[in-house]
Amino acid sequence: MFGEDEDYAPLTAKTYRAVWENARERLAFYRQRALLSIGLFAAGCAALYPCLEGQPLHRYWDQAGKPILIVDMALWLWLVYQNALWWGAWRALVGVQKRRPENS
Repeated sequence: MFGEDEDYAPLTAKTYRAVWENARERLAFYRQRALLSIGLFAAGCAALYPCLEGQPLHRYWDQAGKPILIVDMALWLWLVYQNALWWGAWRALVGVQKRRPENS
């Protein structure tokens, strides 16, 4: 996965097609989840903004701002995780494409 692929046997055209389709499906799935995590994190940041100092709802910082901040921190971790999975799926697809058989 991370090194040279010289040790692997060449793929047949049928096997390559199945592996390539699976990698494309995984990439699409993780792309959707990564974009969802980006949107949710942006919405969480937008929800936190009115509670910041200098904003009209700052007086509710303890009741609303701190819990929203904790949720935003969890969303940040989820965003990083989902985007790492998306990157991994993309790298897997690139690895599959490098092993494309000569006759396909």
